[in-house]
Amino acid sequence: GVLAGGAYFTGDTDDETEIRDLAEMLYRRVDWRWMQGSRPILRQGWKPKSGFLRYGWEGYNEATILYVLAMAAPD
Repeated sequence: GVLAGGAYFTGDTDDETEIRDLAEMLYRRVDWRWMQGSRPILRQGWKPKSGFLRYGWEGYNEATILYVLAMAAPD
């Protein structure tokens, strides 16, 4: 969603430039390797007290876009 929002605001105003910059910053901050936990899949969530949630994103479904984003990540 944040990348779609950043792509939507293409104007030259300060506000739209800030939206694009923030969207890019958030994307770059994602630690894709950490999201794997101990399994080679992206986990669906994490809680401070219990750690990673039991389930992960896998298969040919909505998880596909997550893996495309992870592969294209700058780091």
